[in-house]
Amino acid sequence: MNVIITGAGFGNKGAQTMLFITVYEIKKRYSEYNVFFVSGERVDTESIKAYSFDIIYRAAFFDALRSLTGLPGLKRSFSDKVRNVIKIFVKYRMQKGAFSGYVRKIISDTVIFIDLSGFALSSAFKPRINKEYLTCIDSARLLGIPVVLMPQSFGPFDYDESIKDKMMENIRRIMKYPELIFAREQDGYDQLVNEIGSDKVVLSPDLVLQNKEFDIGKITDVSRLKTDVPEVNTDKNVAIIPNKRVLDKFKDDEAFYSLYDGILRLLLDRGRNVYLIYHSNEDLLICRKIKDTCGSERVYVVDEEMNFWQFAEYISNFDYVIASRYHSIIHSFKQGVPCIGLGWAVKYKELFEQCEQGNYVFDLTASVDLKAIYDAILQLDTEWKKESDTIRRNIDLIQKDNCFDKLFELMQGEKLKLE
Repeated sequence: MNVIITGAGFGNKGAQTMLFITVYEIKKRYSEYNVFFVSGERVDTESIKAYSFDIIYRAAFFDALRSLTGLPGLKRSFSDKVRNVIKIFVKYRMQKGAFSGYVRKIISDTVIFIDLSGFALSSAFKPRINKEYLTCIDSARLLGIPVVLMPQSFGPFDYDESIKDKMMENIRRIMKYPELIFAREQDGYDQLVNEIGSDKVVLSPDLVLQNKEFDIGKITDVSRLKTDVPEVNTDKNVAIIPNKRVLDKFKDDEAFYSLYDGILRLLLDRGRNVYLIYHSNEDLLICRKIKDTCGSERVYVVDEEMNFWQFAEYISNFDYVIASRYHSIIHSFKQGVPCIGLGWAVKYKELFEQCEQGNYVFDLTASVDLKAIYDAILQLDTEWKKESDTIRRNIDLIQKDNCFDKLFELMQGEKLKLE
C-alpha cells in the first residue's frame, strides 16, 4: 500500500523539514507502507536511492490524475505534452517517477494523500496555484482516496472579481472533502470554518513543533549526508538570522541595514558574541553585508550551509536568537532557545503567542518601532533563561496533542477498512 505526499519540496529547508519529519513519523508506525513524494523539481537519481521514500514528478502525477479521473482542469496543451516528453529524457533522465503510467499504478494502490503545503490556498498566489491545489483534492475525492491537509496557512480569499465567484464555489465544494484540515493560524482556521462550514478543521501549530523525536537515520543513509556541526568556541552567544523576503518588503535597503546595525551595537554593548547565520542560501549576502556595517571581531558570519538536523543541534549553542526565517524560529523554539521575531506575516505572531512569547515578535511590514525592538532585546537579554523554560513547557503541551497522532488514528481506520 502507498502513501502519497504532496506540497513539499527539497529546495526549501522548511519544506524539506516537514517532508522528512512526516516520512519519519509514517515509517515509525507503518514500515510496510511505500511512501511517495510528489516533487516539482528534479532530484538526483543517487540521492533518491538513499531515502526510504521514492519520488514521482508533478507533471506525471497530474497526467496520471487526469487519466484516472477525466477532470478537465488537468488537461494540458499539445506543446506542454511535448515539453514534458523532452523533460523525461533530458531533465529527469528517464527516472520512472516521470512516467504517468508508472504513477497511475501507484495512485491505484494509495491509501491516503497527505498534503504538506506550507501555504498554497490563498489569493496571495496566482490562480493556477490555487486551482492545482484544489484539483488534487478533487481528484482524490473522485478516486475515493482520503486526504489530510497537514498544518499550513490558509487565506485570504480576496480573489479578483473576475474569478472570485467560481473560485469560492470550488473552495466551498472541494474543501469539504478532506478528512482532516489542520490550520496553522487562527486567522486561517476562522476563514475556512466561515467559508466552508466544515467540522474537520483543526487549529494546529506548525508540524515541526509537534514532532517529539526525529532520527534522520530512519529515513536515509546518513553516510551520504553532512552531519557535522560548526564549532562555537565562545560564550554569551546570540544568533542573527535575516530573511531576504523581509528586505524585499522594506521601502529601501538602507533602513533595513540600519535596523541590524543598531541591533549589533546593542548586543555588543551587552558583551555578546554575535553569529550571523543564513537559513536560506539567498540570505548569505545579507549576513555578509550586516557584518561589514559593523566590523567587530565579536561578530561572525557562519559561512556554512546546514541542513535542518545540523541547524537544530547548532542553535542550542545560543542563549537567544534574533530571526526572520520562520522555520529557524521553529527549530529554535523546539530546542528551547528564545527568539526575537522580526517577521512579515500573521504566522509569526501566532507562533510566538503559542509559546507565550508575544512580547518578542514584530511585524516589520507594518512599521518599524526601533525603540520597542531594542527594549525587547534588552528584556530578553536579561530573562532568556526564564523564557527558555516557558517555551519548553509550551512545546511539551503542543506535543501531547499533536497532529501526527490524529493523522495515524485516521490511517489506522482506513487500513482496517481496506483489510
